[in-house]
Amino acid sequence: MKNPAPQAATLTTHSLDTNDRTLWDRLPGESPRAWNAFVTFRDLAERRTLKAVAEVLNCSVQNVHRWSDRWHWSERTLAYDVHRDEVERRELARGRLEMRRRHMRLGMQMQAIAAHALRELQAKVEQKLPLNLSPDEARALMQAGARLEADAIGPEREGRYAHIVVNLGDHEYEGEGEESTPEIEGEKKKLPN
Repeated sequence: MKNPAPQAATLTTHSLDTNDRTLWDRLPGESPRAWNAFVTFRDLAERRTLKAVAEVLNCSVQNVHRWSDRWHWSERTLAYDVHRDEVERRELARGRLEMRRRHMRLGMQMQAIAAHALRELQAKVEQKLPLNLSPDEARALMQAGARLEADAIGPEREGRYAHIVVNLGDHEYEGEGEESTPEIEGEKKKLPN
């Protein structure tokens, strides 16, 4: 009597949650040859084709196609690709964080060196000694100082919006008190009747 063929895999999340299995792990009942073919297919990445697997393993495309259908290669490789993408994104995020920290340290070191150089220049100024700066160096120093001062002060917010209140007569409207409108020279301006 012949041994019955193993049942085709059914992919359910519940069946894979046991023993920390993933979709791309070897499935129960999957033969070593079918598993090897799946791993070959999975690892071909963007060059994945059943024909390529057949060529690598020196077997028929029909056999590879049967394994692919029976063992759900498309779903399993999709799950593997999503997992690899998540791992890669986490590694990139860690790399960006490390880069930012490194750039912060370097920036602080550069600022310390620049502050020391500025103190030396300031000491020369106080002693009325020549600074020996080229015109380009002086201009760059002026621009950097102006940019630093502007960044520290922040963008100008006044003058963007005007709040105009017009009073007709002696009546003050709700929400229009001394708190909401600035006084001009200590008196409110009123239009003549």
